[in-house]
Amino acid sequence: MLVLCISLFQISCLQKNSDLSFLNGEWISDSLQVKNDDHWREFLYFKNGKLLAQTTWWGQNYVLNKNLNIQKNQFTDAKGKIYSINLIDSLTIEVKGNEYYGRFIKEKFQPENIDSTINEFEEAQKNRKQLIGTWKIIKLEKRLRSDADQKDPINQEFLKSTEFNKLLYIPISSINHIDLDQENFTIHLKNGKNHQYPYILDTNSIDVYSGDVIYPLKYKIESPQQFKIETYNTIGIYIDIIFAKQ
Repeated sequence: MLVLCISLFQISCLQKNSDLSFLNGEWISDSLQVKNDDHWREFLYFKNGKLLAQTTWWGQNYVLNKNLNIQKNQFTDAKGKIYSINLIDSLTIEVKGNEYYGRFIKEKFQPENIDSTINEFEEAQKNRKQLIGTWKIIKLEKRLRSDADQKDPINQEFLKSTEFNKLLYIPISSINHIDLDQENFTIHLKNGKNHQYPYILDTNSIDVYSGDVIYPLKYKIESPQQFKIETYNTIGIYIDIIFAKQ
């Protein structure tokens, strides 16, 4: 009964636009229908009567909308499209627009800092834009983990070995170049074949999908023309694969 009363009160507040504080926080789509259909999940971030951001890790853009005021349970995006917010219960809302429908559930575990979370989407989007293109391997840098015996002869032999020089499971010596586009991470081999994988890029990792397996590739952008992928194998060797833009 108490939960029902709270939900009815919140619905009344939403209708009157008098108190939107219950929207504050992160919401994740449980059901989503969008016109371009280039992503299957979204996140909404509300704070103090505003939609701070509408984001996704899938699709051409990670940040879809930002800093939109909510008036009379509606908001208007940068293109002038109007969306309505309907409260289903205290943990569920529906967002409807022209050729858009989303049912969102309030996340049980909320981010400590919403602004920082939104910044991660923005930074990742900027990084992905910079990394889209063709890249050639120009150098490998190998090192042992810091707690390993740097002078041990066996470790030194491991460093010299080319057995572990691989990107994913592909020998680096067989790779001609890689391509990144909006959706795929493609490895082109010297024999003309290629391996294509969908991926998600966040601020420090390129998560490459191969069937049900996810390969997280730690990356760092060194300059507009150079970045590196750091791999690590079970015997304790780090290999930095340095790429130059073509």
